[in-house]
Amino acid sequence: MKPALSGRHEADGVLCRPSDHGAARLLGEAYLSGEVIPPDPQAGETLLRQAIKSGDTTAMTVLGKAYLDGPLSGNPNLR
Repeated sequence: MKPALSGRHEADGVLCRPSDHGAARLLGEAYLSGEVIPPDPQAGETLLRQAIKSGDTTAMTVLGKAYLDGPLSGNPNLR
């Protein structure tokens, strides 16, 4: 039997503990780049935002670059 994940978050079907911000950032980066897994910019953005909420400052930089000149640069929600 698997131990329960107390305090887990669910974002688009992905489960991460609040303390797993590093994992959320890495998976978010992978979704944005599409090099290791099929690209999914929305999932990447969601995971990076989750990492940011947990205090991951590197995720802030990655998300900012994605908005500036990466896969999220045409995001209409930034207005």
